[in-house]
Amino acid sequence: MKIAIDLKKYRKSHVKIEIVDNGIGRKRSEEIKQKKIHKRDSIGIKLTRERLGKFSEAHENDYSLTFLDLIDEDEIATGTKVILKIPIN
Repeated sequence: MKIAIDLKKYRKSHVKIEIVDNGIGRKRSEEIKQKKIHKRDSIGIKLTRERLGKFSEAHENDYSLTFLDLIDEDEIATGTKVILKIPIN
Protein backbone atom coordinates (compact mmCIF):
# COMPACT_ATOMS: atom_id res chain seq x y z
CA MET A 1 0.00 0.00 0.00
CA LYS A 2 1.19 3.51 -0.79
CA ILE A 3 0.23 6.75 0.89
CA ALA A 4 1.24 10.15 -0.49
CA ILE A 5 0.89 13.33 1.55
CA ASP A 6 1.13 16.81 0.05
CA LEU A 7 1.10 19.89 2.28
CA LYS A 8 1.07 23.43 0.96
CA LYS A 9 -0.26 26.88 1.63
CA TYR A 10 -3.64 27.44 0.01
CA ARG A 11 -4.47 31.06 -0.59
CA LYS A 12 -3.46 33.38 2.26
CA SER A 13 -5.83 31.92 4.79
CA HIS A 14 -5.49 28.13 4.66
CA VAL A 15 -3.14 25.17 4.56
CA LYS A 16 -4.14 22.41 2.16
CA ILE A 17 -3.29 18.80 2.96
CA GLU A 18 -3.89 16.12 0.33
CA ILE A 19 -3.62 12.46 1.27
CA VAL A 20 -3.81 9.86 -1.49
CA ASP A 21 -3.74 6.11 -1.00
CA ASN A 22 -3.89 3.23 -3.44
CA GLY A 23 -6.17 1.06 -1.31
CA ILE A 24 -9.38 -0.76 -2.21
CA GLY A 25 -11.53 2.35 -2.10
CA ARG A 26 -14.38 3.40 0.14
CA LYS A 27 -17.10 1.45 -1.68
CA ARG A 28 -15.28 -1.89 -1.43
CA SER A 29 -14.32 -1.13 2.16
CA GLU A 30 -17.99 -0.55 3.02
CA GLU A 31 -18.96 -3.83 1.32
CA ILE A 32 -16.44 -5.72 3.45
CA LYS A 33 -17.64 -3.93 6.58
CA GLN A 34 -21.25 -4.98 5.90
CA LYS A 35 -20.23 -8.65 5.71
CA LYS A 36 -18.56 -8.65 9.12
CA ILE A 37 -20.34 -10.43 11.94
CA HIS A 38 -19.30 -7.92 14.59
CA LYS A 39 -20.35 -4.54 13.30
CA ARG A 40 -19.13 -1.40 14.97
CA ASP A 41 -19.88 2.19 14.10
CA SER A 42 -16.74 4.02 13.08
CA ILE A 43 -16.53 7.36 14.83
CA GLY A 44 -13.13 8.47 13.49
CA ILE A 45 -14.45 10.84 10.82
CA LYS A 46 -17.13 12.21 13.16
CA LEU A 47 -14.52 12.98 15.84
CA THR A 48 -12.20 14.53 13.25
CA ARG A 49 -14.97 16.83 12.00
CA GLU A 50 -15.82 17.86 15.57
CA ARG A 51 -12.17 18.61 16.38
CA LEU A 52 -11.69 20.59 13.17
CA GLY A 53 -14.86 22.54 13.92
CA LYS A 54 -13.55 23.53 17.35
CA PHE A 55 -10.17 24.39 15.91
CA SER A 56 -11.62 26.65 13.24
CA GLU A 57 -13.98 28.48 15.63
CA ALA A 58 -11.14 30.84 16.48
CA HIS A 59 -10.64 31.72 12.82
CA GLU A 60 -12.79 33.70 10.42
CA ASN A 61 -12.40 31.01 7.78
CA ASP A 62 -13.83 27.54 8.14
CA TYR A 63 -12.18 24.24 7.29
CA SER A 64 -13.19 21.84 4.54
CA LEU A 65 -12.82 18.08 4.37
CA THR A 66 -13.40 16.28 1.06
CA PHE A 67 -13.21 12.60 0.14
CA LEU A 68 -12.73 11.56 -3.47
CA ASP A 69 -12.91 8.01 -4.77
CA LEU A 70 -10.19 7.37 -7.33
CA ILE A 71 -11.12 5.07 -10.22
CA ASP A 72 -9.42 3.97 -13.42
CA GLU A 73 -10.83 3.93 -16.97
CA ASP A 74 -12.50 0.56 -16.25
CA GLU A 75 -14.36 2.03 -13.23
CA ILE A 76 -12.21 0.00 -10.83
CA ALA A 77 -11.29 1.65 -7.53
CA THR A 78 -7.65 2.66 -7.35
CA GLY A 79 -7.69 4.39 -3.99
CA THR A 80 -8.96 7.42 -2.13
CA LYS A 81 -7.95 11.07 -1.98
CA VAL A 82 -8.67 13.19 1.09
CA ILE A 83 -8.39 16.96 0.83
CA LEU A 84 -8.27 18.95 4.06
CA LYS A 85 -8.13 22.74 4.10
CA ILE A 86 -7.58 24.28 7.51
CA PRO A 87 -7.39 27.95 8.41
CA ILE A 88 -4.19 29.60 9.54
CA ASN A 89 -3.64 32.92 11.27
